[in-house]
Amino acid sequence: MEVVPRARLVKYLEEKKTYVVPLVAPEWFKDPYQEKFLWMSSLYEDENLLISPSQKPVEFLNRESLVGKKTSDVIGHRNAMVEDLITHKQVQRIEAGSYENILKMLASERIDFAIFGRMLYGSLVDELGLQKELYVSAKPIEKFSRKVLINPKSRTDLQKWLEKAVLDLRGSKEWKRMLVCSY
Repeated sequence: MEVVPRARLVKYLEEKKTYVVPLVAPEWFKDPYQEKFLWMSSLYEDENLLISPSQKPVEFLNRESLVGKKTSDVIGHRNAMVEDLITHKQVQRIEAGSYENILKMLASERIDFAIFGRMLYGSLVDELGLQKELYVSAKPIEKFSRKVLINPKSRTDLQKWLEKAVLDLRGSKEWKRMLVCSY
């Protein structure tokens, strides 16, 4: 398994090969009605958090609360709302090579905010020991279901098999315990 920028992933998905993409949301692929690709049931509910330096906290109220700020994202990873603000020159972006680097930039106040999925943030902030240096806005940017995408749509055999695996996973005590620990 490899993590690739979304632009490259979209090109892969245009090919006739079979791809299984975990932990994504239909809206990220312009497939809100789940018609373009095959989708599994939700693995878990997640939300994107607005993270800022604890010495300069940013409280997310709406998109206007980000205007005039500096952010960072991993190369190839984008949030539609922030991308629109960047396109209109209302937010400045610094590209980063990793999410760990983004948290370090926040802790050193090189950027004003960044957006992280709750589970990823919880894992990395603990690993880096930056809990005291970072602030999490009370209001999340957005909430969504983490799912598994399958392409091409003709792979209904794979969809049936994975759907059973997802439902089994969601019903397991270990999975529920892991989700509780992550939130």
